[in-house]
Amino acid sequence: MKKVDLAYNPFLLETQITIDGKAVPDDCALFKWRNRRMQEWVDSLFDQLMKECKFSDIEITFKGTKLDFEDICGALENFKRRMESQNQEFPKIELKCPKTFATNAKKRFDELKKLFFDMQRECPFPELQTEKIKRKFQDAIDTEFDVAVVATMSSGKSTLINAFLGRELMPSKQGACTATITRIKDDDKKTKFSAVCRDKNGKIVAKDDDLTLEAMKRYNDDDRVLNIDIEGEIPFVSSEDMQLVLHDTPGPNNSRTEEHRNRTLSFINDDINMPMVLYVMANDNVEDSSVHDLLNDFTYPMKLKHGKQARDRFIFVINKLDEVKKDEPVTEFIQKAKDILKEYDIEDANIYPVSAEFAKLARMKEKGDYIDEDDCDKLECKIRYFPREGHQLNNFAPSQTIRDEMQKQLDNAKNELEKTLIYTGVPALEAAIAEYVEKYAITNKINTAVNTFYRQIREKELMAELHESLSKNEKERERVNAHMKELKVQIKDGKSATIFRGKIEALDFRDEFKRNADHLRKKYLSMLSVKGSETVAPDEARRLAEKLKRKVPEWEENLRKELQKIIKTCVIQSAHEILNEYRVHVQSLLNETELQGYDFDIAMDIVTAQLPDVDDLLRSFTETKTRREKVGEEEVKKDTLWNSILDIPVINLLTIFFDYDTEVKPKYKNIKFQEVNTGEMLRQISDPVWKNINKNIKKAENRAEELTKEFKTKFIDELDDLNAVVTEKAAALEKATSSKEKLNAQIEENRRNEKWLIGFQQRLETIINI
Repeated sequence: MKKVDLAYNPFLLETQITIDGKAVPDDCALFKWRNRRMQEWVDSLFDQLMKECKFSDIEITFKGTKLDFEDICGALENFKRRMESQNQEFPKIELKCPKTFATNAKKRFDELKKLFFDMQRECPFPELQTEKIKRKFQDAIDTEFDVAVVATMSSGKSTLINAFLGRELMPSKQGACTATITRIKDDDKKTKFSAVCRDKNGKIVAKDDDLTLEAMKRYNDDDRVLNIDIEGEIPFVSSEDMQLVLHDTPGPNNSRTEEHRNRTLSFINDDINMPMVLYVMANDNVEDSSVHDLLNDFTYPMKLKHGKQARDRFIFVINKLDEVKKDEPVTEFIQKAKDILKEYDIEDANIYPVSAEFAKLARMKEKGDYIDEDDCDKLECKIRYFPREGHQLNNFAPSQTIRDEMQKQLDNAKNELEKTLIYTGVPALEAAIAEYVEKYAITNKINTAVNTFYRQIREKELMAELHESLSKNEKERERVNAHMKELKVQIKDGKSATIFRGKIEALDFRDEFKRNADHLRKKYLSMLSVKGSETVAPDEARRLAEKLKRKVPEWEENLRKELQKIIKTCVIQSAHEILNEYRVHVQSLLNETELQGYDFDIAMDIVTAQLPDVDDLLRSFTETKTRREKVGEEEVKKDTLWNSILDIPVINLLTIFFDYDTEVKPKYKNIKFQEVNTGEMLRQISDPVWKNINKNIKKAENRAEELTKEFKTKFIDELDDLNAVVTEKAAALEKATSSKEKLNAQIEENRRNEKWLIGFQQRLETIINI
C-alpha cells in the first residue's frame, strides 16, 4: 500500500504531496498543482494519484482545514461513483480523517489584523508606518464580497432577500421587483437602512436615511431610478469579517433595460473576482421554459479552469416549498431541478430547498415587528406543519457539515419559533454563503495581506544583505553610490520616461487577437456551412430552416462569451507586458553607467520591491472594465445575430415555396409534389449571420483595443508615482553607501532591527502555517 501525505495551505496557496516519503517528481500534474488553489485540481486528484501510484492501494493522510478536507472527501466519492458506473475496477483508497484540523480562516484573519496594528506601534522602520502602508493593508482586508440573487419571474427572489434581512424592505410585487438594480451592503453599525438612488448617468436623484418598504416601492416606480445603493445590517454575516454586498438583479429574460441584463451576466461570467450567484426558482416553475436562457448563461462559467470553486459559487435555490402538498416529497422537487440542470451539463449542483416567506415571518415575529393577523395565522400553521417528517428543509442541504450545524442549532433552540426558522432551510442557505466566504473570500484576503507583509520583509532582508556585501568591498560601495545618484538624476531628467512612454504606446496585441479571431471565424463558418443544393419536401425544408433559426441565438451567445474571453486575454497580456516593460526600464537605468564587476540584481530587486504586481493592477482595472462592459454589449445588441435573422423574411420565403394553390386534374395520373432547394433557402439565413459574425468580431477587436489603450493611459498616469517609489529606494541606498562610516552605521542599525524583523516573521508564520 502506498502512503500519501497531502498538506494544503489555503492561506499561502501551497500544496505539498509526498508518496512513501518522497516528493512527487516535477514532471507530473501533482507537482504542478503546488501553487494553485486546491479546488482547481481536486476533481482530478484521485485520477492522478492512481496514475502516479501505478494503481496500487493507497492510504492518504491529510493536513489542512476541515472545509478543504470535505472537498477531498467529496472528490473521492465522485471518483468511486464514476468508476463504478463505468464498471471499472480500482484499488483500495483509504482517506484518514485528521485528529485535528488547521485553525479556521476567520480566527487567522483576526490575528492578522492584530499583527498589523501591533506592527504599526512597535515597528522600528518608519517607512512601514506610513499612511500609504496602512491604506495598502486596509485595501487588502476591506475588499467587498458580492452575492448576486437572480431569478426568473415569480420565484420569490425579493422575499428571499427580505428573509436574509429579517424585515420587509424589498418590494415583492412582480413589476416593482424588476424595475431597478439594488445593491445592499452590510454595515453592522447601522440600526436603520439608508439608500442612495441614481439614474442611468450615475446622478443622485434621491436619498433616504430611514428606508422603508413604501419608499422602496416609490423608488422602483420612479422611471428615473436605475440603481439603488442600500446600506444596513445583514444579520447572518459580520461586516468585521467581510463586507458582504447583496445584489438584487433581474433575470436577463425579464429585465427592463439592457443594463439589467449586462449586470446579471457580468456576475455570472466574472471568473476573476468569483462572486456568488444564487439562482432562485419556485417549486412550481423548475421546469418552466423561461429558465432556458438563464441556465445557458450558467453553463459556461461552471466549466472554467477554477474547477470546484466555479461550481461552489453557484447555488440553486428552490423556493416556496411550504406550498407543496402533504404527499409531495421535497426530494421530488430536488430531483426535478437536478434533471433540468443536467440537461444544461450542470452536474453536482448545490441545491437548497427553502421557504423564504416563513423564514421572513419567523424573523419578524422574533424581533417583535408588526405582522398582520393573516400572516400570524399562517405562521402558526407552519409551526405545526414543518416538524412533520420529510418537511424539515434543513435536512436537504447538500453539505453534511451544514446539516450537522443546523442540528446543533435545533438542539439549542429555545422555542418552536426558532425551530421553525431552521426548518425553513434559509439558515442552511445562509450557512452555505458563510462557508463560501470563509473558504474562498477570507482566505484570499489573508493571502493578499500576507503577500503585502512578505514584500516588506523581503525588501528589508535584501537591503541588509546588500549592506553587508558592500561593507567588504570599498569599490563596490562607491559604484553603488554613484549608480544610485545617476538613477535619481535620470528619473528627474525625464528623458528616459519619455522613451518608456513611447515603448508602452507601441505595445500591440492585434496579431494575437487576429489569430484568435481567425479561429472563431473558421469555427462558425463550419457550423454555418450549407452543403450542396439538396431538394427536399416542404415539411423537411421547414424543419431544417427552423432548426437553423433555433441554433442562431445559441451561437450568438457563445460568440459573445468567446469574444469577451479574447478581449480579457488581450488586456491581461497587455498588463503583463506593460509592467515587465517598466521593470526593464528601471533595469536599463541601473545599467546605463559603465560599471564593471558588480552584479546589480540585488539593487534592482530593492528599488522595484514596492512596485505593484500584475494582479494589483488588474484588480483595480477589472472594476473599470466591469463597469464598462455594458457599453460593448449594448453595441453588440444593436446589431445582434438574432435581430439580423428577424430581418430575413424566412416565413415569407417559405410561403413562396410552399403556400400556393395546387390543382389536380382528374384526367391526368401525374402526381404533383413540392420541392425546396435547401441549399439556397438556408443560405438566405446563414449569409447574413456570417456577415454579422464578422461585424461583431471587428467590434470586439475595437473594444479590446480601446480597453488596452485605457489601461496604458492608466499606467502612464501613475508613472510619476512609480518613479517616486524607485527614487525613494535609490535615495536610501545612496545615503547608506555615501561613506564607509555611514554604511557601517546602517549595518549596526540593521543588526539591532533584525531581532524585531525575525520576531515579526515568526508571528506571521504562526498565523498562516497549517
